[in-house]
Amino acid sequence: GPYTRLLAAHEHAIADLYKVIGEVLKSSRKFWLTMAKEEMTHKNLVLEIEEKLQDGVWSFRRPDFVVTTISESVEWATEQAKSIETHGISMRKALKLALDVEKDMVERDFFTVVNGDSPEMMDVLQSLAAYSKAHIKRLELEAKRLKWKIVGRRNVRPVVCKKTQAA
Repeated sequence: GPYTRLLAAHEHAIADLYKVIGEVLKSSRKFWLTMAKEEMTHKNLVLEIEEKLQDGVWSFRRPDFVVTTISESVEWATEQAKSIETHGISMRKALKLALDVEKDMVERDFFTVVNGDSPEMMDVLQSLAAYSKAHIKRLELEAKRLKWKIVGRRNVRPVVCKKTQAA
């Protein structure tokens, strides 16, 4: 019902956010578009849950979860995407933003929106949480890689004053 549709809308909003970042940051476009594509895959997994719930294959108990948290996150992601389209974003800020999004989803247990009676459904929901954790690792690795690359390119040699050498 509304819980899974809202979670699907959230995954779509995050995918759109990553897609916009990829369009703005041309040098890392492939990275961000891959992230966006994976978020759309997550959306499709949620829609499969929705389908099985509607068909009566799976059932669920109403979760103890504040649904407004997800709807506010959807609105926030949409606003962020519009702002980035208008004002741009640095890679550092984009990575920080994405890390915050993914960590927030895991920490707030977004994937307990549906508390299913079916072990198969719970496996799918747990896999969604695992995907978010994998995104966190990928974002952290990208941040680490870029920092190394920036530091690695900078060969700063100490400047030696001729007066000091003579002394």
